[in-house]
Amino acid sequence: FRFADRKSVFMFRGRPYRHKDTLSITLSRHQTFQIAHSKDMTGTRIFSIKPISVLSGNECANVPTEKGYCDHLVEHIPPVNTWGQRFITAPLAGRQGGDFFRIMAANHSTDVRINGKHIRTLDEGR
Repeated sequence: FRFADRKSVFMFRGRPYRHKDTLSITLSRHQTFQIAHSKDMTGTRIFSIKPISVLSGNECANVPTEKGYCDHLVEHIPPVNTWGQRFITAPLAGRQGGDFFRIMAANHSTDVRINGKHIRTLDEGR
């Protein structure tokens, strides 16, 4: 794991890990490893030499940040090499205020376009 959070410190087995620090662990087949953290771990990099499955979530996220919704989020994260370049979305039934999306870049200098219009250039993990 290479941690993306720039501000907080993650403790594991008595050792602090900060932004860009690397935590290395070895798991045997069918073993699991869980990190519970109160901060957003978006952009944290996970490397493996064997096939793994990664789940992420948050029990009380505010999406968007300035709203106090306390949303429960869960995501099965696909490998970066399977990420696509084009997406189609549909609104959730009954939602009146629109949907929110977080767009992540796998590579530095990734141009984000929505309906052909350049929105922003993102760096890896942002």
